[in-house]
Amino acid sequence: ENAVALPMLVVVDPRRTNLTPSHGVGRMAGAGVVSRSRVALAFARSFGLSVSIMRGGANPQVSDATANPWIKGFEPLRSDILLERRGRSCYSSEFFCEVAQAAGGEIVLAGFIGDGGTLATVIDALKVGHRVTILRDATYDRTAQLFSEAHLRALRDFTHLHVRVKTVHTWTASFTPISARSGRCE
Repeated sequence: ENAVALPMLVVVDPRRTNLTPSHGVGRMAGAGVVSRSRVALAFARSFGLSVSIMRGGANPQVSDATANPWIKGFEPLRSDILLERRGRSCYSSEFFCEVAQAAGGEIVLAGFIGDGGTLATVIDALKVGHRVTILRDATYDRTAQLFSEAHLRALRDFTHLHVRVKTVHTWTASFTPISARSGRCE
């Protein structure tokens, strides 16, 4: 029987600090990203997908849990993989590449990636042959907001990388129950 590799949802830095005006996230934009990320997270957990909660970034103070608590509903569960970023890309985390590879090299991005983090993660995924789905309505990256669908298509064509841009709705709708795929009764 062929096993179907399921993607890993990566929720980047769901911390309260990211909802402040000093981070450039408008109130409405932040609320939209939070609500859509919550839907993606709930779906991934209920469907049994691997979930990685990525915290930190270029600023080491950002990862201090007491100074920068989780947004309500995004607190890591024991089953989640909690990792620290050391730069813009998710791959700047010491173990991220290994964890993504264990999930079949298929990652789905959501959350507050930060300036340039989306593109940096896509480029690093290219280097190791991983595939990326960006949940455009559940991801905030000021620089990625400047990329149109045409820019992303050109990046895909140029790199031959499987980069998909979906909404949370189209991503969740693309799954079929495991029992239907395997032909087994639940």
